[in-house]
Amino acid sequence: ARSFIFPASTTWPMGFAWSSAVAQDTTVGTLLATGFLEQNIVCDTEPFPFDQRELAVVATDDVIFIHGARSDALRRLDQYDAAKRKNGIQKAAAKDVNAASTTTALGCELTADPPEAHPNTQKFWDLMNAIIELINDPIASPLAIHSMMGVGQWFAILSRPHFSCFDAVYEFVRREPGDVPQQVTPRVVNELLIFAGLTPLLSADLRCQWCTSIVATDAAPEFGIGVSVATAPSDCVARLGT
Repeated sequence: ARSFIFPASTTWPMGFAWSSAVAQDTTVGTLLATGFLEQNIVCDTEPFPFDQRELAVVATDDVIFIHGARSDALRRLDQYDAAKRKNGIQKAAAKDVNAASTTTALGCELTADPPEAHPNTQKFWDLMNAIIELINDPIASPLAIHSMMGVGQWFAILSRPHFSCFDAVYEFVRREPGDVPQQVTPRVVNELLIFAGLTPLLSADLRCQWCTSIVATDAAPEFGIGVSVATAPSDCVARLGT
């Protein structure tokens, strides 16, 4: 009890202070105090919840709820607001959106009818205009291209094959000094053009059903690559996929 403990580092590698960890834990604890099931909090290190009637995404001090019924959403929101008041947590009224059928979250526009996810319109047009300007005048700093890539890669989460558009651009954004404009190579411009041409495929249809085929691939000395396909009921595939 009398020992002194000193942390080896006071920041995370990304630069966030430890206050972010405290905020995340506090938000999760407040959410659980409403009776929300911990297994229904979406987490990238855990399987996706199989029961998806009520989900939550916690990002530091923000919570995004996803419900199948408006009445359930309003009840949970009332419980969450009460838990915040009890814990003395001030509500950010300007960011509060309740039981909406459309919303912008994590840089994407989400709609309930139809259930789809699209890139945020303003961010999308800003990126497209930047790419067009780069075609006309291929001069930019590595930091500027890095900023464009940040938006493009964020949208690529909706359709992960879009990540394959980028290769040479990674070398360019690492150049130093990062804030000095320089000639952008044709290969970098072409990669951004390919991405721009494929942006109509970025939208994600959340109505898609589970496929009844399970496909696995691996390297094979006989053919270079081997493919194995098995058929299974959709509920079995869903359990494996989540």
